[in-house]
Amino acid sequence: MNQFRSSFQYNGRINWFPGHMIKTRKLLKDTLKFIDVVIEIRDSRAPLSTENPILNELLMTNNNNRKSRVIVFNKSDLSNLQLQKRITDYFEDTAAQDKRKGAVAPMIAFTQSHANPSSSHPRHPLQLLKKAAEMHLKRYPPPTSYIQSPLQKEINMLVVGLPNVGKSSFINSIRSSSHKSKAAKVGALPGVTRNIRGFRACDSPPAYLVDTPGIMIPGNLEDTEKALTLSLLGSISEKIVPLHVVADFLLYKLNQLNNTKYLTAFELDPKKPTDDINELLNHICIKKKMLLTNNEPDLDQAAKYFITQYRDAKFGCFTLDTIPTIDKQLKNDNNNNNNNSNKNTSDGNDSDNQIK
Repeated sequence: MNQFRSSFQYNGRINWFPGHMIKTRKLLKDTLKFIDVVIEIRDSRAPLSTENPILNELLMTNNNNRKSRVIVFNKSDLSNLQLQKRITDYFEDTAAQDKRKGAVAPMIAFTQSHANPSSSHPRHPLQLLKKAAEMHLKRYPPPTSYIQSPLQKEINMLVVGLPNVGKSSFINSIRSSSHKSKAAKVGALPGVTRNIRGFRACDSPPAYLVDTPGIMIPGNLEDTEKALTLSLLGSISEKIVPLHVVADFLLYKLNQLNNTKYLTAFELDPKKPTDDINELLNHICIKKKMLLTNNEPDLDQAAKYFITQYRDAKFGCFTLDTIPTIDKQLKNDNNNNNNNSNKNTSDGNDSDNQIK
């Protein structure tokens, strides 16, 4: 029986642009003042690690400003599809706990990375955006005019997410599918003089999508495993964490998940998985002829190749984060207590929170 590492040890410091944190936090805080719906893009392969704790904090402080929130787990086709229900249950349970603290329960959605469904497909970003806008209007009905008809108010929507979770492709997909050309004129956000720009995403309901590519706040880098997970997904620059370390972390995760597809991919003995990254990288160098000018193995190139193979799903589709299992009876008890204590609230129907 193979004895693999039970934990991953890394003593280096992962410090990613701390000087930009204050500026980015202020930009996000100022932008949220004009936003109705926040769409947070995460990577389905790491639904916990790719969260933005600063966004959570800012939304908690702005919970009385009639804001809705959507969490989109992108690249679900690269993750373990069987975990989608557990992920949904976990975040619904977490939302129920946050709601008792005054937070608004988020809507949950899953999208794919490589698939390119029709814009009418229920999981297409444009349809998710429309559904989110409709849910916001249901939760916060617009005021009526003197003839008792709802006033048309444009819903300002903001897309945020860490690098490489698919934020840009999500926005571009909406832009190209919202009956506008890719070269559609991009104007400033109505009523805002700042350099915050966006475009009209749909007319019914009227929604304006704000594009703020400068808002990229990393997760909590004090948690080493989360930071290494972000590195593996490409959310942190390769200059911050050595490739050799990221490759070693990948090997560790594969072995922990009993995923030995890398053995077949690199023509190794399927009965002899390895926990030695140097052994694996040297083997890759020989197989792929990755050599330096002095004929020494190019371990960095091999590490990068190993990581790229993972990102291209060559080792199968799986989830890096461990998703806690929610006790159903405890969840039901919590929901009953929450419903009894919130009968007179007007936060909308929580059963609609999952976008299907």
